[in-house]
Amino acid sequence: MSPQNARKLAWLPTTGRSIVAWAAAAALGATLRQGVRYVTHCRRELMQRYEESLAAREQLARALEVERERARRDPLTGCLNHAVVIDELRAARLL
Repeated sequence: MSPQNARKLAWLPTTGRSIVAWAAAAALGATLRQGVRYVTHCRRELMQRYEESLAAREQLARALEVERERARRDPLTGCLNHAVVIDELRAARLL
């Protein structure tokens, strides 16, 4: 307690000072509990958002793989495109 606050409470009897100190401690404890609840809530929400982002990332990766495969094939015949055939031949060192 600061000296200025001690002077303000000097007129109170000793029991009055302990009641004021108890009330101040109770208020501080309530504020701390409220802060802990808020941090816990924020942490829970952050974990939920993180899990949602992981699920969205996996979904996007699957969609990208499907689109890559679609880009490799001709939509009418289903055969590989010319560029893909050339790339495969080069990879096999046949061209």
